[in-house]
Amino acid sequence: MYKTELHLHNAAISRCAHTTDEEIVARYEQAGYTTLVLTNHFSRSSFNARSYASYEDFVHQFWQAGPRLEELSGGRLRVLTAAEVRFDTSNNDYLVFGVTKEMMLENQEMFWCSGLRKFRPFADEQGLLVYQAHPFRDGMTVARPDLLDGIEVFNGHPGHDSRNPIALL
Repeated sequence: MYKTELHLHNAAISRCAHTTDEEIVARYEQAGYTTLVLTNHFSRSSFNARSYASYEDFVHQFWQAGPRLEELSGGRLRVLTAAEVRFDTSNNDYLVFGVTKEMMLENQEMFWCSGLRKFRPFADEQGLLVYQAHPFRDGMTVARPDLLDGIEVFNGHPGHDSRNPIALL
């Protein structure tokens, strides 16, 4: 049996995360998880919030976070990497599953500037899944369903009211 976290950030990349990598590993192992999907923020604002030398440096550091968690767990946790993308065109966040490091390196404009409407054909072409993260949180607008593969119906961030009950309807 697998117990999987599908939306997790670590403090090395995402500003909203306050838990150290060691604490993440300890908490999830104690709770019986087998798999974590690290969905750190991938946006221009995430890049600007830290002192990255370049876009390429940001991408490389982004992709180092998952293997570090897996290493800290001694291989007891499988850690996959996805991304929480925020386009320049809105405050919405999208969990993008199936993305690769090479895809990010080769398509900066697509990941930052395109907006969901332009990103959807790219996602289909690349075989990516796109879920709207916490769509009922303040400042978010619910995206058109035909542009999504789904929506997040539970977000456990203690600092935000994600209005999870509404998402379940």
